[in-house]
Amino acid sequence: MRKSETLSLDTLAVRIAQADRKAFRMFFARTAPKAYGLALQLVAGDPATAQRVVAQAYADTWQTAGQFRTGPQDPLCALMVRVRDAARAGAPRTGGPVPPVPADVGLPGVGAVRNALIARAYWTVTDYATLARDAAVDAETARGWVQDALRTGLAGADIPVAAAEYALGLLPGPEAAALADDVLFGGPVGDAIDRAAHRFARIGLAVPAVDPPETLWPRIDSAIAAPGGRALWTALWPYAAGAALAVVILWMAQGALLGP
Repeated sequence: MRKSETLSLDTLAVRIAQADRKAFRMFFARTAPKAYGLALQLVAGDPATAQRVVAQAYADTWQTAGQFRTGPQDPLCALMVRVRDAARAGAPRTGGPVPPVPADVGLPGVGAVRNALIARAYWTVTDYATLARDAAVDAETARGWVQDALRTGLAGADIPVAAAEYALGLLPGPEAAALADDVLFGGPVGDAIDRAAHRFARIGLAVPAVDPPETLWPRIDSAIAAPGGRALWTALWPYAAGAALAVVILWMAQGALLGP
């Protein structure tokens, strides 16, 4: 058995946080098929875009490895969150059929219709008006269904409904803007959003793994090999991430206030 197969992902994550590039290569070998399979679904099957998304997700993982959560499968879930974030930022999927939600992955105690709405929000960039059209109901009803599903399915997880809506990308602009400070500065709501994103990552983990092209790792390896690149990015990451998120929140709020 190869050494990369005997080390847990948690152990590899600890070593990656110490700038161990060999551990990062092992982590890539173990997780890349899941990451690439997820990316293909998120960008509607375009291989070139999926490779860009995965490369970005691994670069972000290397640059911010100290932020890995601990616990069973958490490093993999953290990677899935980054893949989804990279896809939504660069080439978001806005429609079309989405993968079904396996019964053991959907929120417990929630019907198939409402789990399907949550899955659509996970896979596509959407809003309640669009979900309402898909379900042939009004937007208020669609939001009520999703909120009830989140309240039931996340019971006991200490995740407010608004945090779960935010993680899915459904929270309307003005409401998202109201959470901005807490998100940017790591407050309790920001932590709840992070935990919600990790929970929804199970949806992405359910898709089939797909082996990425052999050229993907050299591309990632070159990106992280820049002299001093990681040290500088690690120092600047909290500020860069905060600024980027603030721009997104302000854009969402402006769009909601101004309308189409």
